[in-house]
Amino acid sequence: MRRVTIQPTTKLSGEGDFFRASKLTKRTPNKNSGDDVQEMKELLKTLVNNNTEVIKELKEIRKEQQVYHTEMKKLRDENQEMKKKKSYEKKVKSRTKNKISKKIGETVSLVKLENYTEKEKVMKNKIKLRSNEQKIFINDDLTKEHTSMQKHIRDVKWEERKKGNRTKIKDLKIYINEEVWKWNKQTSKFVENKQASQH
Repeated sequence: MRRVTIQPTTKLSGEGDFFRASKLTKRTPNKNSGDDVQEMKELLKTLVNNNTEVIKELKEIRKEQQVYHTEMKKLRDENQEMKKKKSYEKKVKSRTKNKISKKIGETVSLVKLENYTEKEKVMKNKIKLRSNEQKIFINDDLTKEHTSMQKHIRDVKWEERKKGNRTKIKDLKIYINEEVWKWNKQTSKFVENKQASQH
């Protein structure tokens, strides 16, 4: 018997490629690549450490800046208060001797003057303190007794004016047709001041 071998004329797909390396398989790492990975990990650790140190330094710098900012704000406020005080004194054109000056709130201050005439100077010149950029209000901070006395003086002034008399108020005195009437605290009435009207 004779043997007959049949060879196919067409090549089957993948027949010769069977033992070839697949594209999907990874290459085996070199011996040096493990060292590279270790170096990269160490470098990453140092970067993280440096980053945390930089963050700490930034926090310290921010704290210092906040301290400097508050100090600068205090200095600016003090400087502004001094400038205001100087400009007020220039505008009023009279330096008053104040005994007590204290701040009530952020925009309100209480100033106690040495005597009533100093206060009167300030009250007369308070209109000079008005400006466009700031609104300044100066009020009498009087006791109840003094307030009622002032009210009574004004009432008497208006009554006398209605009668046709010329009136003027000065230093808790009222001038009616050039006669001086002084307020008597004990009787709570006006008494003619004969000594002042003769001079």
